[in-house]
Amino acid sequence: MKNVFRTSVLLPGVAMVAMLVGLGVEMESCNNRAQREDGLPELPKFLMHKAMGDTYYVDTLYTDGDNSYCLLRNPDYGQCILFDNDHIYAENAQLDFVPDSGAVYEMTLLLRSAKVNFADKASIQTAVDSVCPEYQGYKQFQKGYDIEHPVKAVYGLTVDLPETENHKLELWLAREMGDTISIDTGMADFKEIGKRNAAAFFEELEAPSQMELYAGDSYTVYYSCPDYVTYLGYTYYFTGGAHGMYGLYLTTYDLKKNEGVDRENLFKEGSEEQLRELLYEGLLEDSSFTDTHDVKSAADVKASLAQMGVDELPIPQPALLPNGVAFCFQPYEIGPYSDGAYQLLISYSKINQLMNDQ
Repeated sequence: MKNVFRTSVLLPGVAMVAMLVGLGVEMESCNNRAQREDGLPELPKFLMHKAMGDTYYVDTLYTDGDNSYCLLRNPDYGQCILFDNDHIYAENAQLDFVPDSGAVYEMTLLLRSAKVNFADKASIQTAVDSVCPEYQGYKQFQKGYDIEHPVKAVYGLTVDLPETENHKLELWLAREMGDTISIDTGMADFKEIGKRNAAAFFEELEAPSQMELYAGDSYTVYYSCPDYVTYLGYTYYFTGGAHGMYGLYLTTYDLKKNEGVDRENLFKEGSEEQLRELLYEGLLEDSSFTDTHDVKSAADVKASLAQMGVDELPIPQPALLPNGVAFCFQPYEIGPYSDGAYQLLISYSKINQLMNDQ
């Protein structure tokens, strides 16, 4: 099987805890894997450079003869890597055990999901190809930066860059990260962007902390075709307290026009209210939202949001996917932190009438 690690989005703390509960694993277990002298589980050589920090766990999901399918978890860094004795299959797609199913899990990455049966190797590859497909034409830049403060503080940057030079796409990515220096100079140097982002994070740290502090930005290809590429953007930082803060969203770059896709150039002028009604309908069709807020109609959705202080539903940045336009609501945007982030997909059959001719 091919090495298919492409997605390197860090899972937020809440999602990580939920994932561990879904797996039914013990937080401290290493499932009898060989131990290093420092007490950490021994890892295959091909995985050593992926194990960040000095705290991680390895859980065996399924054993097939001499081969074991395992999950490496690092709560401090949000890492989640699915691997066996020889390969990395996927990074940070959420895995939830299907009760009473033997070796079947639900693998999910935002709007994509698939059942995976670890007793069936073909099923593993099919699920990974479906949820975490590998796109040709991109190379990954990945770098970490750290200081002592007085305990360790870490910042990490991961970006999928085009293998063929595309300065406008790279500048757009820099702009998405809020790097004004790249925009002013017209040149995106991601090593320098990482340094600047790390310095900005480290400068924000004030009082000494007894906990390791960390932050990161990740922009990885979620979908790519000749006309456009849609990135999965993720930002996370933890500076102490009960939990960190994260943002999780999709954003699209038009490869034909060499420009980013946004609300202004994607939708017709004056379509905001119709678009907002489609988003209300989308929330009503999202079982995680309806179950959490006990709503059964669009009016219920509006009333529930109003109770949380959301009088007018915000319209997030749109992103293009093969079967519709995606919108991502961030934590606290339409609910408490415990709700997490919501992702909606509005089909083209519903939203096409609101779109400009493309």
